[in-house]
Amino acid sequence: MPTLRALLATLALIVMTLATAHAQDAALAGFKPTKAYQVVVDGKPVAAQVYEQGVRPAVLLISTALANPLMLDIRTGRIHAVDAKKLEKQRDGSMDFLAGALQGVVGEVSMSREGTSFTYQKRKVVLVPVPASQ
Repeated sequence: MPTLRALLATLALIVMTLATAHAQDAALAGFKPTKAYQVVVDGKPVAAQVYEQGVRPAVLLISTALANPLMLDIRTGRIHAVDAKKLEKQRDGSMDFLAGALQGVVGEVSMSREGTSFTYQKRKVVLVPVPASQ
């Protein structure tokens, strides 16, 4: 019987470890796709997926023009690099962050008339608001 208990304890530990690996930070869940911004890198519009989340509040930016996805934390003004492998797209099109998705602060956001801007890897990135009629 001790062998069965040890086996069950090991199995429980494995299940808990797997569950933790896919755990989500509730503050980093429910990023909804938005067309509210045009992304401009070094003065040129680029294809990008932009997601907004109001709880934190934050913006997730995914573009092949950038080395990796970025999260703009509106409250702190910081930009975090994001591990693309730790983003999970939901059936409704929203995006959730898995545990460990944030890789660290890579810059700070500034606001101007042209939009929300920052420099990332020596490239100027601007999120320009798109007028509601478009």
